[in-house]
Amino acid sequence: MRAVLLCAGEGRRCRPVTLFRPKPLIPVKGAPLIEHQLHFLHEHHVRDVTIITGHCAEQFAYLEKLYGVRLRHNPDFMAANNSSSLRLAVDLLDDCLVLDGDLFFLQDWMVALHPGVSQFVVQPTTQGVEWEVSTEKSSAGLRLRGVNKWSPCGDGLVGVSYWTGEAARLLAQELGTCSPEDYWEDAALRILDRTPIYVTPLSAFVQEIDTLLDARNFGLLDDDGIASLCSMGMAPQKLKGLTNSTYCIQAEDGSRHVLRIPGKGTEFFIDRAMEPAILSLIKNDAVTPSTFFYNDGFKISTFLNRHRVSDGYDMDDAFFKRLAALLSMLHAKIWNQNLKIRPLFIRQEMAKYEERERERERGLTIVPL
Repeated sequence: MRAVLLCAGEGRRCRPVTLFRPKPLIPVKGAPLIEHQLHFLHEHHVRDVTIITGHCAEQFAYLEKLYGVRLRHNPDFMAANNSSSLRLAVDLLDDCLVLDGDLFFLQDWMVALHPGVSQFVVQPTTQGVEWEVSTEKSSAGLRLRGVNKWSPCGDGLVGVSYWTGEAARLLAQELGTCSPEDYWEDAALRILDRTPIYVTPLSAFVQEIDTLLDARNFGLLDDDGIASLCSMGMAPQKLKGLTNSTYCIQAEDGSRHVLRIPGKGTEFFIDRAMEPAILSLIKNDAVTPSTFFYNDGFKISTFLNRHRVSDGYDMDDAFFKRLAALLSMLHAKIWNQNLKIRPLFIRQEMAKYEERERERERGLTIVPL
């Protein structure tokens, strides 16, 4: 048995950590994600491993000597979907595992594989959306009949499959017909009427790291760890923050920046999707630093030297005059209605915070508004 690991993607939903690092090389539990996978495969005597690279491909080179893997580079990783990656391994698909490179295994799923048949290993979708499988019973097991794409429920594809025999041959052929928009699984679905493909359902055997919040919620990364991965040549410095975990970090060129990681639970009362629209209105008014926004409310802004949080000693008449002038300028702003900025009423916002705190004190489950 051999394995192909798909590791070409840019990992955009895990930025800023993946700006200069492939997602499979994010360290979790003491080692990069992909090394956990390679250890797992070696324990099952799968040592013929090919990694399809793309984003920051050179960073995978150390694995050739350390684990004896082969690397194949996908030059189209930015322009095409993952079918372009698996197409580079069509000569390897017989008796082959195909694995996404951003998986952290929770249990030994290899022992559940049905010998001699092509199959997807699936698990119940409890977070986000996946491709939900529809199946029918047969003498050989659960046969795949189709999928409901981007479903929040049911058993979903999670990037683990095994290919052999006729199905492997037909998949290799069908990958040659894929468009740049196709996932490789689309090619697999197109051969269902020509050859059987089976489904092996398991319960919670893998954690897929789609976003940084996934990694944090799964306990694979904490805020300090995320900040360390974003800072080059300097340990991140923790700063004060109200609704974010805030750090001073350093870029490769030595410049300092501020990383803000959304605080746990703050999504219940902060519309982080609205923040970029609001700041776009005042980006030229010298009242806020330049800011880059990423998935799930992560953001990086320019670090302002010789600035500090104001305190009671600052609040004289001159301070309040400057504050009043600034607020007057902000309230006079006219925004493009296409931005869909909803008005915020301070009294309502304060009541929302207070109600959340009362719910927390009563031990109630807090749900989004």
